[in-house]
Amino acid sequence: MSVKVRMQRHGAKKRPYYRIVVADSHSPRDGKFLELVGTYDPSRSPALLDIKLDRVEHWIGLGAQPSDTVRTLINRLKRGLTQTRAERDASQKEALHAARKATYENAKAVEAPSMSASE
Repeated sequence: MSVKVRMQRHGAKKRPYYRIVVADSHSPRDGKFLELVGTYDPSRSPALLDIKLDRVEHWIGLGAQPSDTVRTLINRLKRGLTQTRAERDASQKEALHAARKATYENAKAVEAPSMSASE
């Protein structure tokens, strides 16, 4: 049995979303698979990539062959050129926290002079 690490296409027409799976090379593109090892959403800006690198390395160690596209995505993730979902969520949380803090400090600054002027 020849095993491949490849992408399964999901999503609507003109809005692709991919699952990165380990599958038998004889099974159809969107058919059954052995293990789901990641996802890739190219429609987001920047593209969103989540891969369980430890599981991919495990399968490659057992002889699985990654497709050209999956090999490129893995290399981009290892070099830090692609943002993972966790990194994106963390950066969004930090930005939201900073915006809330700035709003709170601005509101505090506006209230402080009016209180000192009345005294």
